[in-house]
Amino acid sequence: MKRSVNKRLAAIGLLMSGLCLVAWAMSMYWAALYAAGGVSVATSAGCIGVGWSTGLPTGLTLEDADPRQFTWFIRIADHQWIVVAYWIPLFVFTVLSFILWRAGRRPLPGHCPCGYNLTGNVSGRCPECGREVDYKDIPKQPPGPA
Repeated sequence: MKRSVNKRLAAIGLLMSGLCLVAWAMSMYWAALYAAGGVSVATSAGCIGVGWSTGLPTGLTLEDADPRQFTWFIRIADHQWIVVAYWIPLFVFTVLSFILWRAGRRPLPGHCPCGYNLTGNVSGRCPECGREVDYKDIPKQPPGPA
């Protein structure tokens, strides 16, 4: 059960990474602003921002972006805007997906969960990580040629 949850979360994280990548690429060509009820979301020049301001037109506004405004850092700009570069959520989603994907993997037959090949091991412990292993899971000889 836990493995399937990890795989689903990893897939969602990869989907979110892909969406961040597409949104970043689109923000290099178009500036988009959506405002409703005093809250605004904008994307332009590789960043996404959330703002609390009044006087903006309600609905979606699109215009050409200025790629010279591209930024690689977090900044808090005028007019109560919080702006974050797209690479930050892209990095977070990608790393979390990788961690969840790795957590759901089973070791290969005859291997310790750390990845060490235990073929021929008689001590009952993995020499790599020190974990106790069950003898029935350890093959006596390496597989020979067919």
